[in-house]
Amino acid sequence: MAIKSAWAYRNGERMMREVNASLTSEKTGWIERGDLLMYAERYNKNLMVKTYSNKTQCNKKIIKLIESGFDCFISEKHPFTINRKMRKNIDIKEEDVQPLKIMAVKAGKDLKNYIQDILSEHVLKAKK
Repeated sequence: MAIKSAWAYRNGERMMREVNASLTSEKTGWIERGDLLMYAERYNKNLMVKTYSNKTQCNKKIIKLIESGFDCFISEKHPFTINRKMRKNIDIKEEDVQPLKIMAVKAGKDLKNYIQDILSEHVLKAKK
């Protein structure tokens, strides 16, 4: 019995170390809200959406994020937040891209909107 409890105690300590390390490893991140990703900072081990009281503060931070390669924008209402559009990427086989582009041009749309429309139609047919 003592061996099992000692193992459980050591295993529990190890798991807590891993959890605490993962909680404190990243100080910032992005939280998904609807179709947006909102800039967040860690506060008391929790990742929380960062709000700014004025646009000047927000502008200073957004410049740093844009320089780091993030395509983001400021919310229009107070309190201001930094947001970015969530991207839903799909992999398309290389040999399928060219025919899709041709079909999109024939339909008078760009490739992205053409694929979106096809997927929407497919979902509507499946619902019936």
